[in-house]
Amino acid sequence: RSKQRLEPATSDETYSISRIRTVGRFQSHRGILNPLDVSAFLRKETDLLFVDSEPESLAVAEFLALLPAGRGVPVWISTWSNIWFGEGYPYRFSWLYRRAAKRALGRVSGVLCYSAEAPAVLRRLGFRGRIERTEWGVDTALFRSFDATALRRELGLDGFIAGYVGRLVPEKGVADLVRAASEIGGTALLAVGSGPMRPALKRMAGGCALPLRIVERVPHVDLPFYLNAMDVLVLPSRTTAVWKEQFGKVLVEAMACGIPAVGSSSGEIPRVIGNPALIFPEGDPRALGAILAGLRDDSRERLSLGSAARLRAETVFSWPVVARQLIGVLAAARRSAG
Repeated sequence: RSKQRLEPATSDETYSISRIRTVGRFQSHRGILNPLDVSAFLRKETDLLFVDSEPESLAVAEFLALLPAGRGVPVWISTWSNIWFGEGYPYRFSWLYRRAAKRALGRVSGVLCYSAEAPAVLRRLGFRGRIERTEWGVDTALFRSFDATALRRELGLDGFIAGYVGRLVPEKGVADLVRAASEIGGTALLAVGSGPMRPALKRMAGGCALPLRIVERVPHVDLPFYLNAMDVLVLPSRTTAVWKEQFGKVLVEAMACGIPAVGSSSGEIPRVIGNPALIFPEGDPRALGAILAGLRDDSRERLSLGSAARLRAETVFSWPVVARQLIGVLAAARRSAG
């Protein structure tokens, strides 16, 4: 998807791209791949197979089932999971995914974790293989800072704008953002996303005369325009029994645009942002409001935080940096497998 080309680690290594079609609509753990394409891909000569999908996913099950017997190729998979679900998964047909995960973790050589809590979850699941950590990346050529005054004008928003990008659902905590902005005043909200909470959020904002603009269905390549129209990006997620923030991709996208990112204490958010002063206890609109008020009233501090955010995005989360991490992990796994 990214326009930015990822180069191999060294000049003597090459890569090629093979097309593997999906069967119907591909949806996360439920996605099914075309078995003919998978079989054709698995006939290629490889030293290691990395399937970038969760242990319970049907795609991982397909690759493991179709891998020719006797190949002896080490297989790695990945996970974002940062919650221990016990004996089940929060999906329909939980038993099927539990069985798929158990089978996968019994066969793969290693798992690449994108969240800091995932290794502990894997050990509780009984996995005894190799575990490595890498970050997720952001395209720092696409997501960058530029003037979005025209878009702000088009949206009918001015002054200090706090933004949100993501699903409009209770666990994302957008209602806390509305409450915080209404309490401190002098703040407009820009939300990019859709979901069942849209009507309720509009009512909340209307009841306190809070300027709120909700924009749905923004293409990913256009998202930098909307991020640059914000003065601060807020991810106010709330942990539930079956979910907590696994990374927050929009955080690093905003940071790459030089926009300060503020987030709750849910899951990976504090680690990704990397600045305790921009973190508030989840479910605490008053604490969020205090952070927003400080940023609203100090444009110099916003600029300083934005510059630091861009630097963190470039040095920790840019795709070239993450690609080198991934290549290093897989190269080491190949060497250790002999």
